Formats: sequence, C-alpha cells, structure tokens
Amino acid sequence: MKTEDSNDETSGLLFYQSDLEDFYDNFADFLTTYPMTKPSSKFRMTSSTKNHVCDLKAAVSVYHKDNAGCTPGFSYFSRCPTTSRKKLLVRLYILQAENLPALDFATQMSDPYLYVRTSGGETFGKREDFVTNSLDPMFGVCFEFKVNLPVDYLVRVEVWNHNKVLKDELIGYTDIDIENRWTSKYRGMYPLPDAFDNRLWGDNQSPSDILSQWCRRHLFTQPQWINSHEVQISDTIYELADYKTEQNTAAVSGGGSLTVLSSDDVIRQMLSLRILQSWNMVREHVERRRLINPNMGSGSRDVGNLYMWMELYDTDLGPPRLSVRDISPRQPEPMVLRVVVLSCQETVLQDKPFSTDMIADIYIQAWIEGMESDRQRTDVHYRCMDGTALFNWRFVFEFRLVPQEMKIEVKEKRRFFARHGTNRYVPPVVHFQVWDNDFIRPDEFIGETSLNLSKMPRPTQFVNECGFLMMEDTKIRPWISLFTAKRLRGFFPATRFTKRGDYKELTSKLEIELELLTEEEANEKPAAKARDTPNANPYLEPPQRPKTSFHFWLNPWRSCKHVVWRRIKFVVITIIITVCIGLFLFLFMYSFPTSLPQAIIAGSLS
Repeated sequence: MKTEDSNDETSGLLFYQSDLEDFYDNFADFLTTYPMTKPSSKFRMTSSTKNHVCDLKAAVSVYHKDNAGCTPGFSYFSRCPTTSRKKLLVRLYILQAENLPALDFATQMSDPYLYVRTSGGETFGKREDFVTNSLDPMFGVCFEFKVNLPVDYLVRVEVWNHNKVLKDELIGYTDIDIENRWTSKYRGMYPLPDAFDNRLWGDNQSPSDILSQWCRRHLFTQPQWINSHEVQISDTIYELADYKTEQNTAAVSGGGSLTVLSSDDVIRQMLSLRILQSWNMVREHVERRRLINPNMGSGSRDVGNLYMWMELYDTDLGPPRLSVRDISPRQPEPMVLRVVVLSCQETVLQDKPFSTDMIADIYIQAWIEGMESDRQRTDVHYRCMDGTALFNWRFVFEFRLVPQEMKIEVKEKRRFFARHGTNRYVPPVVHFQVWDNDFIRPDEFIGETSLNLSKMPRPTQFVNECGFLMMEDTKIRPWISLFTAKRLRGFFPATRFTKRGDYKELTSKLEIELELLTEEEANEKPAAKARDTPNANPYLEPPQRPKTSFHFWLNPWRSCKHVVWRRIKFVVITIIITVCIGLFLFLFMYSFPTSLPQAIIAGSLS
C-alpha cells in the first residue's frame, strides 16, 4: 500500500489520507455544484445553510467557436450527459471508523452503526448491526444498491451511536457526490487496478473499451493499434516497452500462475491499462474521509474518520463481472499454547534470613499479554543451593488469534456498568518471570523474559550457549515464528536491571518447551495443567529434586535433620567428646587422692 504522496508506480493499493475529492479537484472538472439558498428578506441575501433550497449542477465555458485546431463540431458540452435518468449500481465498501467521540457516559465508549442515505430518499443499514464499546469500530461491510442520476446524485454515510433506552445519537456523516465522480475525466466510477488480470478484472468494460470511450468523450482520436504492443492516440505513440518490466510481469500473474502472453488481446489490455493509469485516473485505493457533525461545537466539526472506497457500475452494460468482495472483519481462531517448564539453571541465588547459605525458593510464573487474569505459576523448588531448579510443570493458555494480523483478541469489561465487553488486539507475547518465594517477606524478583510467538529467537540446546544478547541481536541466533515451527524446546535467558537501573544482567536460564496447537489438535491430544489428569502429550514425571528441597518452617523434623543437624553436628560431636573427656578427668581427679594411698598400702602388704 502506498500513500497519495508517493509517486512509485510499482506499488499496489493507494491510501489517501483524506477525501478522494481533495486529490482530483473535487471531481468538478466538468460539473460544479452551486448551493441555492432562499433570501431571508427581499433585499438581503444570505448563505446560511438554514435557507438552503437545492443544489444547482452547472458548467460554464468560454472558448473560440471557430478555433481551427478543433475538430468539426467541437463543443465543450458535447460530452454533456443526457437528460434521461441514468441507472447505476453502487457498491460502497466501508472498512472501519476511527477516533470517534465517546457518547456513552457510563462506559466512555460508543456503540456505532451505519446508515447510508441517498438524495432520493432511500435508506440502507440496520440499527441492530452495531459494534459494541468501540471508538475505532471495524465494520467490514458492503452496501450494494441502485441509484438513478440525477435524482440520487448524493450519497450520505452516517455513523450513529446505539442506545438501549435513550434516543440514538448522530456521531457524524460524510457526503459523496456520485454524479461528479461519474462525469469527471478522472473516472471516479471504478478504480483501476494496479495490474491486469482477466480473472480479477471487475469492471464491466475492458481497459481497451474504457480507453476508446474516454477518447471519444474528450474528443481525442480513436486509438489506432499499430500492433499489440503499440498504439497511436492523436499524435502520440504509446509502447508497452515504455513501462517498467516488473509491472508487466505483475500484470500477467494471478492466483499463483502466469497468464499466457501469446494472446495479443491480453497485451492490448495491459497497454490500455498503463495508458489510463498514466492519465491520472482513479486507481484502486482506500480513502480516509472526514466525518463531520455541525451540531457538535461551532461550524462543521470533525468527529472522526471513515475508511472506505466506492465502485459505480453502468447497468446498461450488464452486471458486474465479479461478486461483492468479502471485507468482513477477520474472525479470530481459537488456539492453545502449551508450555512445559522443565528447569531453570545458573540462577542467581540470595541469602535467606536465619541462614548464611546462598539459597533460593524458586518458582516461575507466566501469562500472555493482555490476559493477566490467566496468570499461572509452578510449584516452588525449595532450598535451591546450586542455581538449578527442577519443575516439569505444564502451563496451558487458550486464546483467540487473528492470523492475518498476528494479533490476539482480548475481550474485557472496562467499566462496571458496561453492557458489553470491549475487544482489543495485542501482539502474541508470552511473559515468564522467575521469583524467589519468601514465607514472611514479599517475594523477591529474580528475572524475566518475554517471547513474541510470531518473532522469537530460536532457543539454544545447551545451557552454556544461552545469553541475553540472543534476545536482541538476530545475528547471534536465527529468529523463528512459533506459528510456523509449531514446537520448540531449549534455553531462554532471564534478565533484570541492576539496582542502579543502568544495564541488564543475566540472572537465570529457562529450559522450556513451547507447543502451539489449534483447538481441534488440542482436543485430539488432551493435556491438563501442571501434572494433573490427563497427564499426557507429553507425560511429565515428578521432578527429582534433592532431599533438601522442602519448606523450612512447615517441616520441622526434616529441617532439624537436613538443615540444623548438618550445620551444628560437628559442634555437637565436639561438645560431647569434650564433655566425656572432661567428665573422665573430673572423675579421675576426684578419685585419685583416695585411690592412690590405698593402692600403695595394698601393694606394701602384698
């Protein structure tokens, strides 16, 4: 898509930042609209819209009648439309609106819907087709109806706010003069595509027929085909070789296969289309029209924008070649993300109260962007002393994905009094955080990592290859989409900012397995959260944690056995030995004064 400021002819769809009329002289190159007002008094004229009676379509031209350079019978009004009614088929495609005002006080949002009215009095649209709680509603509708020129020369698109109890309110409207588009030399009736493909050509006139009709209406000589690649119009010769080669290639491609170029008629259509494009005729586009509402503030106040385009078909030439395009909003697809947290290694440890060891009670929590209410966490690996925590824990996240835009649909109720939920679309990002569990104090944050499922680095297979630079530089590790790979396993780095906040430091390395499934695939291969039933796809064994992994305060006997005794056993043994030796010396010294004389006497008597 390119904007109206771009001159690149190889681009496809044009995008106009404002009304299409702003770029084509209001399509008033032939007819000019003069509003007719009724004087407020006999001698005083006014231009107030309150006295507007009707619109006069007229053209004034001054020229030399006997101009020698003109063809016989030349007249500016030779292309004036007939006075009989002209029947047209209108296809009005409306994509979305943006920046609408909030008219619902309770929700600070609006419930917009569309009405299309013609100057002949016909109305199209349904009040029930409103978009709930949105200031940027996606409509994705096409209004197809017939009009009679000059009666239905004006089409008005209105955006209304739906109210359940009170009267509906007009948000804004935009007017489109289809008669000016029909009569303009810029041919605003059917936008010209960027390339010719007979299977995708929707106008009921071919490019060569449009070229001949345009030359006839504007008093050019009829195209004289020298051969299939050259044509002469007046004094100018147009050749297909004058246009860019890549456009010629794009013009014959369609549906993944190439159209046969041996047909001279196909080449003529290609050249005719290139000539029409070079004459600044309206091409395929999306225009952003201003919505106005004079009742909001003073004057014609802008109240938002409307993205749309229009196609006009002459019913005398038959029905359109193509059916109505489906531009309905893309429906999200239900998806399931399964994450198996195997372990985290090389985790930065911290000391605990009442302990001099560097230990941590580690757990991991995860959630998807915009779905914080579905935050899940593992169990706690208590007393991790070597930086390696084992989990074998499964997270299961269900979400709705718009695959064309790679966005997740999140429905939330922003206000308590809101009648409907509000849809918003966020990138498919899953967040992981590593925490140190504390029994008394708040849990301490260790590190985190965020993975965009549509563009993420390929995980490393070995822990020593994992580093935080792989999350920022695509040259270190190739980046991949989980929507393409479906399943990935490996190590991802978890980081955090230093206490000074000047740079990031690597604090842990997560070993996880990511698997993305559709709703049907998830039903065929069921798996529960954590290690609950059904524990399958894959089956998760309980982690083989060391015997020292337990809660200190909730297991007093094990705490005494594995913690207290391990720390004081040498002191206790030393005390016991010392007490025994001291007791022996005490007894020896106590009995020695009496035992020694007795032993001497007993020896002398013997």
